[in-house]
Amino acid sequence: MFRRVLASHAHHRPAALLTCAAGFAALYVADGPVVQADSSASGSMLIQQPLETRYGVQKTIGRGGFAHVVAGWEKGSNAPVAIKRVSKTLTSKAKFVHEVSILQQLQGTNHVVQLKDAFEAPDDWILVTEYVPGGELFDRLVQHGTFSEQHAKSIARDLAETLITLHAQRLVHGDVKPENILLDSANDDSARMILIDFGLSFRASEGGCHSWDGSGTVAYAAPEVLNQSANVTSAIDMWALGVVLFVVLAGYHPFDVASELSDAAVRLAILQGDFDFNHAASWAHISDDAKDLIRRLIVVDPAARLTAEQVLAHPWLKESPSPSISPIRKQDDTLLYAKKRALPMPRPPRKVLSTNPFHNESDAETGSPRETTPLHPHNAADPLDWRTFCSDKATDLLLHPPTTTPPRQFKLQRIVLAWVETVLALHVIAIDDPAKASTGHVLSSLGLYYYGIGQWWAAAASLEHVSTTAALAYCHHQTWHASYDRFNLTRAHDLYATIVPATPHDPYVLHDYAIVLLERAEYKAGLDVLAHVLAVFPQFQLASTAMLWVAVVLLHLGRGDESVAYFGCLLDTPPSPFTATDMTVLCAVGYGRSHNTALAACQGVSRTKLTKADMLADLAKRATSLGHYLMAYVVYFYALHRFKTSKADTWFCFADTLRHLGRADEALQALAVAAQLDPAHSLVQTALGSWPHLPRDAFLHELHHTIDLEFVRHLKHSNL
Repeated sequence: MFRRVLASHAHHRPAALLTCAAGFAALYVADGPVVQADSSASGSMLIQQPLETRYGVQKTIGRGGFAHVVAGWEKGSNAPVAIKRVSKTLTSKAKFVHEVSILQQLQGTNHVVQLKDAFEAPDDWILVTEYVPGGELFDRLVQHGTFSEQHAKSIARDLAETLITLHAQRLVHGDVKPENILLDSANDDSARMILIDFGLSFRASEGGCHSWDGSGTVAYAAPEVLNQSANVTSAIDMWALGVVLFVVLAGYHPFDVASELSDAAVRLAILQGDFDFNHAASWAHISDDAKDLIRRLIVVDPAARLTAEQVLAHPWLKESPSPSISPIRKQDDTLLYAKKRALPMPRPPRKVLSTNPFHNESDAETGSPRETTPLHPHNAADPLDWRTFCSDKATDLLLHPPTTTPPRQFKLQRIVLAWVETVLALHVIAIDDPAKASTGHVLSSLGLYYYGIGQWWAAAASLEHVSTTAALAYCHHQTWHASYDRFNLTRAHDLYATIVPATPHDPYVLHDYAIVLLERAEYKAGLDVLAHVLAVFPQFQLASTAMLWVAVVLLHLGRGDESVAYFGCLLDTPPSPFTATDMTVLCAVGYGRSHNTALAACQGVSRTKLTKADMLADLAKRATSLGHYLMAYVVYFYALHRFKTSKADTWFCFADTLRHLGRADEALQALAVAAQLDPAHSLVQTALGSWPHLPRDAFLHELHHTIDLEFVRHLKHSNL
């Protein structure tokens, strides 16, 4: 099970990163003196010098949705370090400084990652930490299997001691999970845990309570977090400790044994505290004391949960640990799908809509599995024979496609991509019994892998024949964001139109459906759906994002005064990763659209050192990078119309935005303006040579640029 979850969770770890044993954990790195930062003011915590003055940079470890991580070394001591870069467009200075201040406060604390330095670069926030060579706890589970009780005791004891230190200082970690627990050694018998990632930590108030904003990780979130309670305390860390202990001992999630439940069902199970130890193969040899400790931690009532001190005093932890690892059990493979559920709850504007993208509601109702065509050769029990068969099939389909099938149907129905990428991805997809594997099973595994790492177009191709859930619609929607093929937007619209009537109470599905409508220029329908979401789900986590879309559409429709009212409401609570300054700038655009030039020259804009045109262009660029093309369009349009900018780069970016919106003719006109302003602009010259000849089907275009045809041709003849 752990192997499949590892593939599904690669949203935080691209394919190249999957080959690294330590995974994303190398973000937190090893020896050498700790450089203390001056915390007298938030700005003084961050070093303004270039990173290279103190650290050398080696190879890239990985790229995630929020961070780019590289291995490095400290020039003074040659100590290895991990260097994490976070784009300023994705994280505010306040949030970054908050994490830095927490790490500074915990300097010298046992079992907590040690900070070395924090830098502010022109485009990034940079965090340098010690190197922890043993990798993530989750990766260790994947590689070696579930833990014995003695080894689990060592982890539980270390974590409880760490939480005692934090809670004594009224600090709450807020995101305890196996991915945020590192091991300081590759030796299974001596490894001790290190707690990392304090980005969601907070200080409890004098009364012990905190108002929670809904951020965190769904799989390890306590009921009061999911309820968005105003009374969140350090007890949420104790709930997470109980879930971590359950997973370490059993190899599956307590609230979704087979990872077959819908997201709503899992949330309901957590809120009700429904779990048991009835999986005999997992719990038959686990002591009653271990089960008792878990029962006392996974308790719905936070006041009834054990504290960290009480955990250390529990009978199960009285004996001295003697770590050892038991082999992973076969049934543990079902947990692998659950790691997608371990993704953080949404802080950026979008949310993955389904924890298990292959759960099909119609299958759940009938209780019968979807019929699939056998994929395997008759005598292919050996994995090498399986790979040979896949490569033969892939090569035949790719090099000799059926001439009677239309190209798009060939793409979706004959699934060339799925066959070829099955061969290329077998090292990360677990096929438990190749001789009995079916098309549906392979495509589900493959789709889950690509869904996890955010390669939406590949996920959509794999899932097209095995899933009709919102996840497939989401994949097509994200594919449209990354390409210029409006087929994907149409496909997402058609899927949502079928799904929404069956899930009228899921605000996330409704929200994404509304965005699809707006991106198809169905403004009235999209605004109506967003109005419904805001009215019926006032505590919806993406409410501010919905309000921002409403404001942008109103601005696009020329209703500047109405849009300003919405932008003004977002000044105090802008949706991440946008800032209050961005909302102020958009207010100015709204006033300008209403021909109120005095208010358009508002104080928030005039204070900046940039010109108004540059500030607008910067906001539009960031909107484009986030897939908010309509916002980019209205901002670029106002900037170019109002300030008559003569910068070729701005005109080129505007042309690229028009291209994303499917307005090809206008895009070429804007590109021609950019070429007149700067004939030597390299991006403009490249675009002039390629844009007029864009493939009508960007999906297949990207497919053929992704697959190494020579590799496929020779794979069937190679010694596997």
